[in-house]
Amino acid sequence: MGRLLLAGTLVCIAMGIAHAAPTRKVQIETEPPGAAVYLNDVDNGAACDSTPCTIDAPIGVQTIIIRLDKYEPEIKELDVPKGKRPLQQKYKLKGAIATIKVDMPKGAIVRVDEEEKGKAPVEVPISAGEGHHVSVTLNGKSVFDDFVEVATGDEYVVKPKAGAGGSTTTTTASNDTDNATVTDDKDNENDGSGGGGGGGSGSSEITGHSSEPRSVYLTGGVAFDIGFRHFSYEQRMTNNLRSESEGGQVMLGPALELWPGRMAGVHVLRGLSLFARFQFPVAGQTVTQQMGNDLMGTVKTKWSSYEVSLRQRWVFGGFGVEASGGFVDDRYSFDVTYGQDILLMPDTNYQSVRLGGKLAYMSGGVEPYISAENRIVLSGGPVGDRFATAKASGLKATAGLVLEVGKFSARAEGALINYSWDFTYDPSGTSKATGATDSIKLISMLVGYSY
Repeated sequence: MGRLLLAGTLVCIAMGIAHAAPTRKVQIETEPPGAAVYLNDVDNGAACDSTPCTIDAPIGVQTIIIRLDKYEPEIKELDVPKGKRPLQQKYKLKGAIATIKVDMPKGAIVRVDEEEKGKAPVEVPISAGEGHHVSVTLNGKSVFDDFVEVATGDEYVVKPKAGAGGSTTTTTASNDTDNATVTDDKDNENDGSGGGGGGGSGSSEITGHSSEPRSVYLTGGVAFDIGFRHFSYEQRMTNNLRSESEGGQVMLGPALELWPGRMAGVHVLRGLSLFARFQFPVAGQTVTQQMGNDLMGTVKTKWSSYEVSLRQRWVFGGFGVEASGGFVDDRYSFDVTYGQDILLMPDTNYQSVRLGGKLAYMSGGVEPYISAENRIVLSGGPVGDRFATAKASGLKATAGLVLEVGKFSARAEGALINYSWDFTYDPSGTSKATGATDSIKLISMLVGYSY
C-alpha cells in the first residue's frame, strides 16, 4: 500500500512540474495577417487561430508552424528565452505562386483567365495549384489555347510547335522532376470564324473569327438592313398579276449567338454555335402606280425576317470554314389602305430550311468572307395560293467584311437572294402565269459585342 501511495505521489509531482514549466508570452504577426499558428505539431491544435495574436510558448527552442491559404507554410525554430516582457516575432509569408512564360511568337497577345497580360515575350505570375485558361493569339489566329495547372515555384513555357501560325502547340514544365510535355494537335480546328454565312434576308452573323475562342460564350448585336426587290412573272396572262420593284425598305433587330460547347467545356464542340436573328420593319417604301392595274389606295412595303440556325466552324491555317443549317422566315409583305390592293401585290412569306457554307480569310482583326446557301422553301405564302399548284426554291450569296476591336465588332455585307417559282393554273381561274422570279438585294450592317 505504501508503495502505491509513493508512486502516485511521484506521478503527481512530475505532472505538476511539467504543467508548471515556465512559459513566456510571444506576440506573433504575419504579413499578410490571418494565419493559424501551431507549436511543434499541427496535431496538437492551433495555438492561435488568426494572426496577429499572443501565445504562451514554453521556454526553450520550439518549432513554430504558420499556415495560411494560398501561401506556402512557414516552418521555423522559435527560441524563447526567459523574460517578463512579451517576445515579438514577425513573419512574411511567401505566396504559393508559379509562372507561365511565353517567348514565341514575338508580338503574340497573351491572355490568362480572359485577362490580357501583354505581348510575347512575357512572364506571367499565377497562383499555384489552380487551373488557369491560357490563350495566345497572333494576328487574330490562335496558336495556343488550353487550361494549365502549375505547381508552386514551377514555370511553364508555352511554345508553338511548328511556327507562329501552326495549329499544334507544346507546353513544357521547367521542373526537371516533372519533365511533362502536353501536345494538343489541331487544337484550333474546331473553332474558327465567329460569324456564319447564310441567314435570312437580314444580317447573318454577329462577329467574324474569334481571337479568343474559349472566352467568348455569347455575342449580341443590332442588325440594320436596307433592301431592294424586283418581282416579275413569267408568261403572265392576266392583268391582276402585277410585277413589282421596290427599293429602300429598312429592317432592324437583334442578333444573338451562343456557344454551348465552350460553356460546357467540351473541347470538340468549341466551334459549335446556336444563332438567332429577329428583324422587324422600320421604314417602308410607297409603291408606285402602274398603268393598267392602278391601285385604289396607298400601299407601302412591310418586310421582316427571322432565323434560327446551328453552325459549326473549323480553322485551317489562316482560313475559316463553316457549315450551317436552320430555319428562316422571310416576309415581303405590304400595308394597304384599301383592302383589295393586296391582291395585286406579290405578297410572299418564304418559310425555308437553309443549308449554307462560308469561307473566310482571317487576318488579324479584319476578316473578308464569302458565303452561299440553298433554301428549301416549305411555304411561299399568299402568291402561291393564287394558282392551282406553286413551288418555290431559293439561293443566297453574300460577300462581306468583319472588323474586330477587342470585344466589339462591326460588319458590312452585300447579299443577293433569289427565289424561283413554278406555277400551274386553272384555265378558268383569274390568275394565270407559268412562273416568277423574286430577286432581293441587301446591304447589311451590324455592330456587336462579345461576352
